[in-house]
Amino acid sequence: MIASDTVLNAIEAAFGGVKRPDDEALIRDPLDLDEAYALNIFRMRRSEEIDDLTKIGVSSAEDLYHLSPEGVHYFLPCYLRYVVRNYSHWEYCIVVGLIQFLDVERRLSYGAIYPDFTIEQKTCVKLVLLFMDENLERYDVEDEKGSVRKCLQQVIASPFWNGGVACPASAGMKIENKRDKKQSWPWKFFLCVFFLAVAMYANLFSSFLTCMKSPIVTGKTIGLLMES
Repeated sequence: MIASDTVLNAIEAAFGGVKRPDDEALIRDPLDLDEAYALNIFRMRRSEEIDDLTKIGVSSAEDLYHLSPEGVHYFLPCYLRYVVRNYSHWEYCIVVGLIQFLDVERRLSYGAIYPDFTIEQKTCVKLVLLFMDENLERYDVEDEKGSVRKCLQQVIASPFWNGGVACPASAGMKIENKRDKKQSWPWKFFLCVFFLAVAMYANLFSSFLTCMKSPIVTGKTIGLLMES
């Protein structure tokens, strides 16, 4: 059995020297609503100060997808420590979501980006995965068909976490997440239309007030104003 203290010490040794990026560098696109939400969670926070992700508003591992490579590199240890420390009172979406996020070969097609992990950091991540595999029943995962364990064991066997090939999305390469983009663009479009309509009506109302303050306001003047 792998002791939790052994895993926590390995996380500190592997990731303790990673420098915190500036807040602006934690995400890729400040205009993206999902990334802005992730930035709001981690803004001005330091990795070593986060003992329990749920206490700062994290409810899933989805936020990892919206961080920059530098952000992932710095805050991934928070998720690793969480699954080691909190298997008795954990958040399902964080644990299972982390397993899915670490499925590098598969998740690249969904837009995940990864930093250039060192060999020591890859070995550390694999140690966390092995710890999760040994304690999966203690996480009380609803896994009647064994799909979670199967996914976990596939990630453990991944060449990437075994010191193999470099990640194609390393060094900050951005891969568009077609699924997320497809889901998020309608909201952005409707928001743009909404704010444009508000601006137009505000301008019209301002012009109307200016006209009403004029010494002479005729019905023809108001009619011309409304036509505009």
